Amino acid sequence: MTILQIVTFTASSKYLAQPKNVMKEALDALESGEGCAGVFHGLQIEDGKTVYIFSLWESEEQYESFAGGAGHFSILAGIKTAAASYPKVHYLSTGPSAVELIPAFSAPITDFGLWTLKPDVSPKDAQLVQGFEELKAGLDVTAGAHPPALWATCQSSARNVVLVVGWDTVDAHLQAVKEGTELNATGQLLLKKANLVMGHVKLVKHKTDSEVD
Repeated sequence: MTILQIVTFTASSKYLAQPKNVMKEALDALESGEGCAGVFHGLQIEDGKTVYIFSLWESEEQYESFAGGAGHFSILAGIKTAAASYPKVHYLSTGPSAVELIPAFSAPITDFGLWTLKPDVSPKDAQLVQGFEELKAGLDVTAGAHPPALWATCQSSARNVVLVVGWDTVDAHLQAVKEGTELNATGQLLLKKANLVMGHVKLVKHKTDSEVD
């Protein structure tokens, strides 16, 4: 199973001044991990201060080996300087290969949604699962989207669901889910079962010095 790790935090003044330099050690450590298929990072468009780091891993075994090794400490050291808040880490497993998922992260705009289930909703709620499946199916055929969309329950917290979608523009996303559309109707049903925190980001694929031409 492919693993997606997501790290989010509020940017420090040092990060905002020199994002590439401040994060280089952490991003190099991620990118060089055995089984890492790509590292993407960027600053949320809406608030201009939330940092996202996405890393795709070819297998759970390779991700766990990296997370338990020395590379993990290099990441923590790099993030400590870049972050003005304690980093939040989510990871999840998904069926498609890491290569298949890259379009959502290499798109001009990436929409990251973190859903938190309401207290009375089970992670196995049939309507919840069906709703996310219908949402993904609709997103994958929507104009302006970069399929496949990705949704999965977080392994780090069963009460969180992540949805990642690539888009041509922020406006393409907003038009696709505006009132009166099927995507909007599906989203409204899901909002009865979970709260949503969402942001758009223009991601950059990290390259180590050895990869730079």
